[in-house]
Amino acid sequence: MSAPAPEQQAAPLTALDRLDQRLTRLEITLCLLCAGALVASLTLWVALKGLASLTTAENAAGVVFRGIFAASVLGTVGWVSTRKLPGSARRGLTVALTLAGVLTAPLWKDAGTSWGANLLNWLQDGSTLTLLGGLRGLGTRLTLALALLGGAMATAAGRHVTIDLLSRSLPAKLRKPATLVGGLAAALVCFTSAWGFVDFIGVDTFGGSAEASVGARLADVAVGVRRHFFFFRRQAALDLSVGPKVLSGTKWDEAVTGEEWNAWLDAGDWGGWFEKDVVEALREEPAAKRAPLIVTPREPVRGLLARSLNLLVSLGLLWIALRFALWALRGGPTESEHGAPVEPKRPWVPVAGLGAIFAIALALFGPVVAIVALGAFIGAPLFAVMGGAAELAWLTGGSPLRHLAPKVLDEQFAGSPVLVTIPLFTLLGYLLAESKAPERIVGAARAFLGWMPGGLAVVCLVASAFFTTLTGGSGVTIVAIGGLLLPTLVGQRYPERFAMGLVTTGGSLGLLFPPSLAILVYALVSGLDFTLAFKAGLIPGLLVLVILIIYSVVVGVREKVEREPLRLSALGAALWSLKWELGVPLLILATMGSGLAGLDESAGLAVAYAALYELLVHRDLQLKRDLPRLLHKSMALAGAVILILLMANALMNWVIDRQVPLHVLEALTSLGLTERWQFLVALNVFLLVVGMVMDGFSAILVAVPLVLPFAARFGLHPFHLAMMFILNLELAFCMPPLGLNLFIAAFRFQRPLSSLYRSALPFVGLLALSLGLVMAMPALSSVLVQPDIDAARARAEKLGEPPREAWIMECVQADSLSPQPCSDADKLKYGRDAGNEEDDDAALLEQMMGGAGGDKNTEPAAPRDGGEPAR
Repeated sequence: MSAPAPEQQAAPLTALDRLDQRLTRLEITLCLLCAGALVASLTLWVALKGLASLTTAENAAGVVFRGIFAASVLGTVGWVSTRKLPGSARRGLTVALTLAGVLTAPLWKDAGTSWGANLLNWLQDGSTLTLLGGLRGLGTRLTLALALLGGAMATAAGRHVTIDLLSRSLPAKLRKPATLVGGLAAALVCFTSAWGFVDFIGVDTFGGSAEASVGARLADVAVGVRRHFFFFRRQAALDLSVGPKVLSGTKWDEAVTGEEWNAWLDAGDWGGWFEKDVVEALREEPAAKRAPLIVTPREPVRGLLARSLNLLVSLGLLWIALRFALWALRGGPTESEHGAPVEPKRPWVPVAGLGAIFAIALALFGPVVAIVALGAFIGAPLFAVMGGAAELAWLTGGSPLRHLAPKVLDEQFAGSPVLVTIPLFTLLGYLLAESKAPERIVGAARAFLGWMPGGLAVVCLVASAFFTTLTGGSGVTIVAIGGLLLPTLVGQRYPERFAMGLVTTGGSLGLLFPPSLAILVYALVSGLDFTLAFKAGLIPGLLVLVILIIYSVVVGVREKVEREPLRLSALGAALWSLKWELGVPLLILATMGSGLAGLDESAGLAVAYAALYELLVHRDLQLKRDLPRLLHKSMALAGAVILILLMANALMNWVIDRQVPLHVLEALTSLGLTERWQFLVALNVFLLVVGMVMDGFSAILVAVPLVLPFAARFGLHPFHLAMMFILNLELAFCMPPLGLNLFIAAFRFQRPLSSLYRSALPFVGLLALSLGLVMAMPALSSVLVQPDIDAARARAEKLGEPPREAWIMECVQADSLSPQPCSDADKLKYGRDAGNEEDDDAALLEQMMGGAGGDKNTEPAAPRDGGEPAR
């Protein structure tokens, strides 16, 4: 393809283009500040937690922190101070000092614990950060800000996830209008959703009247926010006087005398918010000592400001709506990064397809579903399709838009640590992909595996799996690892068709290994413990890898591909070259395994670690040149994913309220779907289709809430279901004709899409075989979590309670708050309703009051606090 003419490259920028660029630069700057604050807050939390931890036989967090800290400091000092020494001597001394830091950690294992605990408790329970949920809760608010900024950047660049199979095939004269309609529809959805969230916050957080006018409800929100920020300013003033005392060692909960407290009260305009007698009641005796935390007579202090900051969702959606409007005025976004659309040979086919979809949906489900389906297939962003579906569903049922918000702003979503990991692991992936890490990973894998039959193909599989594990994205792996290895594979006389299929399939091989983003998102949506889900994925993941390795070895032997000699010196050099990259998983495993950090905190540490060694040690990346660009790419992707999560939760409010899964289950049962094997076959076909038409995260968000009620009905093991789901994604990514990896590989290697179908088919068959084995043998997915299930049973037996925790891990529950027994033995022993603790308490109370033989025609209980009768 010839280069475009200079005059085409240097097209003059319009005023709207310049405005778009300025807004994007502003968003990148804000992302940089939020990402830096997020990583810093997580790192500070881990450091203080480690410093404050007393080392015991059960808790190694303190000594692990001290080992990491000492190794980092001594290793850095050794490396910097030995610049004039020969390379080998410098490396040896640095390694020796690093090991010395690790080995000497037990010698000061409890040093500074009192000071660290005092400072940590002040930040968490007695400072301005307490109003945000403490230092630990700051990350979730920063994540929401990052996600919404990323969503705005994804809008400007046209990187939102869409179901564009038909819209990209439309004739050019229809394609652009369809895209603009989809963008304007997304703007409308964002604008109306923003009002729904504001309305909910006004009623739920600030106690406004649901029947008041729009102006009155907005006024209630404005007054509530002003009140919360008044508290914020007063607490910040208190922190300025208390901070130096706490840092010097004064106990945080005795840091303010009564005299200082009363002077602080007098300095604030409390009369504007409370009656005089309320303020006077807050005064202390002059000689008293107290914690430096503001007291509000009407609202709990912890998370006070966080409740106001939920308005970030509304402001972010409003900003994205404006970005969509600007996007439309400019004529649409850039083309899809998966390749430019091709003018169809039969233009009537996609047009007829859209018409058929609309007509069928209209006939079967009515106008609401038809409009949503049409919006989805003309290329409207998937998050807007979900949000629009939720809005139409509530409005047509006569309910206000504030019903969108409860499940989204609930702590199970907005406060979830898994949510924090999405932007962090995405940024980590881009940091590694844009550096020379792929070359170092491939070089090390060749040194260790190149001697095998089919060695380079095995290297491709192992390197791809490792890289996808670190980055979480199959597309990044195809571009980074596949781009490196495809020419080498062909050069070593592997068949080109095999080589193309190998690099295309390799992109999704890490989805079952920790810390896989696919498993994290699945755990977030389904309610599984993500650490147990990681355990469950190891055997199925290794099974897939081994099957593909065997196939690669067979091809290598059949084609008589030359092997590389095994040299011990090369192994040592390979390990040394990969030392920094190996530190990423080791850091995550060490901090999580010791209890020093949770997954989100480990992700923050990993990002900080990778950024430091890429910027300062390898210097593959430049701070000013590369970091803004990587933030733009990574946060646009993360923002697009979290927006889908947000709107999926908004839609689930309606799905749960209307008991949609129950009605569908009844319909399927009436059609004869009553056996488990029938359900498994139907489930895998459904998941395969969903995985082909959506990206992985979207498929999880859309399908998991729909599938879980059916899985509960047929008693599936939750980890068996999870592994089948993720394996279906791996298969769907490579499945002709619509697999996402096929589009990415065709775009990356400039090959016709149809030419990749035959290349991918053998690998699709092997992935299907792996899926069949996992589906037929549930023990492959559950054997590693069985000890945790047994331990939960043992704890319950010791307490004399039903093993409810074990039931949650043994079978999918229709209601996780009231888990039911899974096996016939447990059903016989505990009864079918053993999972409901409230029912147990009610039965005990009934026995105390006279047993089951009492009068059943009793009056309802008296209303609680003037509300409805207790049920």
